[in-house]
Parts: sequence; structure tokens; C-alpha cells
Amino acid sequence: MPMQCYTCPEKEQCFFLTDVDHVSFEKANETWQNNLQSATVSLQVVIGLCKRKETAALKIKAAVS
Repeated sequence: MPMQCYTCPEKEQCFFLTDVDHVSFEKANETWQNNLQSATVSLQVVIGLCKRKETAALKIKAAVS
């Protein structure tokens, strides 16, 4: 069975997969990328909410002072 080298850009490592594993690798890689995108969006939402809460707190503090 032929083997193919896949390089992980983050770790600069090469690993070999057989043709049978190729489909599983592509699906796992796609799932990982989707999960990373979802986590990034979630983090951006949390950061946005924190910034809004901080801005509101500063406005209240300024109004009280």
C-alpha cells in the first residue's frame, strides 16, 4: 500500500499515512479546523461582552464621581 507524507505546519513534523487512512485524516483535520473556528468565534464573543461590561462600569463610575 503506498504511503504519503503529510506535514503538520504548526509542529513542522512529517507523518505517513496509508491511502486507507487518508480519508480519516482529512475528516479529522476538517473537524479540528471547524472546532478551532468555533472556539475563536466564541472567544471573540466573550471578549466583546467583557469590553461592553467594562465600558458600562466605567460610565457608571464616571457618573457617580
